[in-house]
Amino acid sequence: MKASSPQATMVPMLAALKENGYRLLELSRGRKASFHLSEESGVRLSLLFRGAKPLRKLPRIDAISGTIWAMSPKEACYWFSKCTDYATAGRAQRAIRLLLARE
Repeated sequence: MKASSPQATMVPMLAALKENGYRLLELSRGRKASFHLSEESGVRLSLLFRGAKPLRKLPRIDAISGTIWAMSPKEACYWFSKCTDYATAGRAQRAIRLLLARE
């Protein structure tokens, strides 16, 4: 089964918004205001989007999502720092896909 990354990451994104006190109806095209997420939710969503971006197979995206949400906050912050650092971002994002999606 194939799905695009935006479709496959919608459920965790909606869960993060709800976790941060937003109603699902607040997610709309016409929204101008930003969403204010907790650091932990923002880090996890960023990792999910960075890890799932090139993937198309839903089981791999689901594996990444489940593992990211199961990580401790320190582990998520560690991977976030690696995946956003200019010098290591590409390798770290590939590493997270290999480790978490069993690519």
